[in-house]
Amino acid sequence: MQNWINACSSLLEKECNRKIVSRTYTDERQDGTGKAHLILDNYPISTITALEIRDSADTVIRTVTPASEVIIANEPGKIQLVPTAGYFTKGFRNIVITYTAGYSGTRSRYVQRSSQGNDLDPVER
Repeated sequence: MQNWINACSSLLEKECNRKIVSRTYTDERQDGTGKAHLILDNYPISTITALEIRDSADTVIRTVTPASEVIIANEPGKIQLVPTAGYFTKGFRNIVITYTAGYSGTRSRYVQRSSQGNDLDPVER
């Protein structure tokens, strides 16, 4: 069963052209927008562990404290600095972020109706 789940997950990721299963993305680079928000490549975002704003020489000009200065927004992939934290300095690939995103689950949403001999039937848990 686990092999089947893994194969389906891989196919879904390939078809959607994005990662679905929760994982950590380390040192992902984003363009600074000159605004207080960014849209990251992967979602849903569960945690942000590191965030740096760099200058054009790739020198760190500010280390942002994720726990107190970053809000994970309800929109897919969107993060936002709190008002007192300012904005993401405009630039090319000058934001470096480490975060965890994707879907994780501890229980399958599918059960088998063995008594009726049917295939897998989706159920909410």
